Amino acid sequence: MSLFKKIKINKKYINFMITISYIILAITIVYFNITGPIIIKLLPFLLLLGMGGMIIFNRTLLTSVFGFLISLCTLYAMKLNTFEYTILYSLFCFVSILLGEFIGVFVIKFFKSKSKKITEKNAYDISMCILIMIIGIYLNSYVNGNIYSYINNKFIVNNYIKLNYQESVNVKVYGTKYILGKHRYYSFNVKNIDKNDNAIYRFAVYDESKVIDGYKNKKIENKSKILKNEFYSQNNLSKYIDFNFDIKYEDLNDNITFYITKNVIEITEEELNKFTIDVNTILDDISNYSKFSNIKKMKICIKSKNNILEADIYNTNFYDKKYYLDSLETEFLDK
Repeated sequence: MSLFKKIKINKKYINFMITISYIILAITIVYFNITGPIIIKLLPFLLLLGMGGMIIFNRTLLTSVFGFLISLCTLYAMKLNTFEYTILYSLFCFVSILLGEFIGVFVIKFFKSKSKKITEKNAYDISMCILIMIIGIYLNSYVNGNIYSYINNKFIVNNYIKLNYQESVNVKVYGTKYILGKHRYYSFNVKNIDKNDNAIYRFAVYDESKVIDGYKNKKIENKSKILKNEFYSQNNLSKYIDFNFDIKYEDLNDNITFYITKNVIEITEEELNKFTIDVNTILDDISNYSKFSNIKKMKICIKSKNNILEADIYNTNFYDKKYYLDSLETEFLDK
């Protein structure tokens, strides 16, 4: 009798250890799916977690609800994400794990079936299992990316660096992040691109073709800060009360864009005409600026509380009031 009691106690102990181990595993997988390296996000571990939880405990929603709560707590503790992102990503975790649990249901049904041959009933279960798995893998790919696109985008970044920074040696591309938003893209940390500093720059790939060069953008930003200080020291535009001005480098070849913005109560034909006259006067006022000839583009903008009109004017059309009046009026009429 004592032997049976001992077996019962051991069985309870084993079940307890399995439960604790699985709780730790669930916390680890969800946590690293949120904060871990890209390779963990790329693989459908949440799907497998739900599948394993269903097979072990045979209780639907148990692991998925637990995963949802872990995700909420992790994202909240990080304090780096918006409320909307926290809820949406936690829902993704919940749905992914739930899909895994559904797969587990069909796996259990298949192995409990008296016939292990491919009968009509078993064929249905297998088909549903495969379909749900495909949906789960697609969902994970949509939210976290996939191995193919990750490898391809990393290759694009490496190739871009080789073509544009041939003097850079021992360049490291790492710390990949998949950004889910209006545009889904991969972002990479790049180190040693400049032998004169040890800074880490962010490079990104959009649509597997367009590379956002963090190193170049940072250099342009630093040059633009110096340019802005220089511009305001050489030009006094304080008399233009309702205007805002900005000036930036567009690239590392000293091509400059000059921004002119006017705030008005309401955009009317009269205000548009007055604005074009003011723009010409402003150009006259800054014509002696040392880098005036480097201004290749002027971005003009007039805005009210309920409306905004803007146009890009290139240096070939500077002082052509009719040209940029037509540009603004066209947009005004379109609206």
